[in-house]
Amino acid sequence: MPLPDGEDQTKELTPVEAEESENGAESAVGGFQTNIMDRLRAVRDAQTADATCYITVPGYKGLLKAEYGVLDSTEMTMIGRKINRQFKEDGDRQINAIMDILIRANRGLYFVEEDGNLTPIDPEDNGRALTYSDPRTAQFFNFDSDTARGSLLGVFQYNEMSLLAHGLKLNRWYEDTSREVDEDFLGE
Repeated sequence: MPLPDGEDQTKELTPVEAEESENGAESAVGGFQTNIMDRLRAVRDAQTADATCYITVPGYKGLLKAEYGVLDSTEMTMIGRKINRQFKEDGDRQINAIMDILIRANRGLYFVEEDGNLTPIDPEDNGRALTYSDPRTAQFFNFDSDTARGSLLGVFQYNEMSLLAHGLKLNRWYEDTSREVDEDFLGE
């Protein structure tokens, strides 16, 4: 079976020498395993540190995009626990989990200019783009809401299927945040 990137299957792996700590003692985990962990963590950190993506919000003829960032495992766990406490039915849990992930990951809403540039939707020109959890969002989009979930639904024009599809696109990006988000990647 071929290895990734065409690596030679017969190549012998040699462990890296165990590193010494400042006091001269060898690392408890040491050597080869430490090197692997450090390399994997570095790749993960580089891919997620400032990773964001922009996904078109349906229903606005391509003129509205939402920016999302990566949520860490602690945030995802907190969302899951909250949803499990609040809802008993699987369907309710699923839609509300997706909604809470979209709300928590949202970094801003943007208008798509004719040239493709994104302009933050910032009605008060205070340097802060609207988000789903911003109380100004309902007023800007001309609907009533006093919750972040209500605002999210309002932005999606109360179309839960559209919201679910959008959440699946975010999930697809979460699978590999190193990839560029484009129409082919998102299936748009």
